[in-house]
Amino acid sequence: MSVSNHLLSSQHVSKALTRLYNARPSKIPPFLDRTMRMLHDTYLDGLQVQKDATFHHSPWNIPFIKYANPFAKFNKNTTAPVVLQQIFYYHRCQYSDYTVFTDGSKADRHVGFGVIMDDASYNHILSVFCSVYTTEAMAISYALKLISSSQYRKLCIYSDSMSVLQQLENTESATHPILLNIADTVHCLKEKGFDIVFCWTPSHVGILGNEKADYVARTASIPIEHTVPLADIRKSVQYYIFNKWQETWDLQVNNKLHRIKPSIVLWPIFPIRGFDVKLTRLRIGHTWYTHIHLLSGD
Repeated sequence: MSVSNHLLSSQHVSKALTRLYNARPSKIPPFLDRTMRMLHDTYLDGLQVQKDATFHHSPWNIPFIKYANPFAKFNKNTTAPVVLQQIFYYHRCQYSDYTVFTDGSKADRHVGFGVIMDDASYNHILSVFCSVYTTEAMAISYALKLISSSQYRKLCIYSDSMSVLQQLENTESATHPILLNIADTVHCLKEKGFDIVFCWTPSHVGILGNEKADYVARTASIPIEHTVPLADIRKSVQYYIFNKWQETWDLQVNNKLHRIKPSIVLWPIFPIRGFDVKLTRLRIGHTWYTHIHLLSGD
């Protein structure tokens, strides 16, 4: 049987099974069929997944990532934007040879990153399954590829993602594949004579380069071929299952437990298990007073 005939046959079988399940709603479909439906509903089928990576450098050859934070002593919420701008410009003067700004954006089913480099802008859209963390890391990774062909050797990459930059300081404990790829790229560029420093900048305080990077990230429209980290896929699947669970639970209006707990979010857990068990039994009505007729045999 040819590949095309095999695909047609599989499609006919799938449609027949769908009609069968719809005709018998009380019959639960097999796990494999339910999983395939979920993949189709969430558009996960055909997605290129990138597994978690492991740090492979020897202890005496760990890539050293320079990370600077001139804003560490200042609280963004209580510091005037003009003060933060002055701190930034003072720091930038130390790396006047070349500066690069990166940013990532995720909102309203739109995920993209932007890079501002030498007054030129670069931006691409990513899969909607990518997290903000992955998007910020992708922006830095893309900037490093552009830097590799630059004539400058002393550069500073500005990003407003403190979580990514702090993890780059401790890449030996990282598992995110893009972060480890960044560490490898920086290590290779350093061997070629590049001096790269990463610096955190506060967002939306009037720093021009950061504002431009944010704008091009939000307006990105050109797709780029890439893989999606497994951790992001796992979060998307958990979010989908959580919503499906909540939709099913919302229909159980005649269930007495639904009135007690309309939302499936977890209740806070108390450190004393005995107290936690008693409180849970009171909530769901499983107590001696409510079930004494069953426990006493009356």
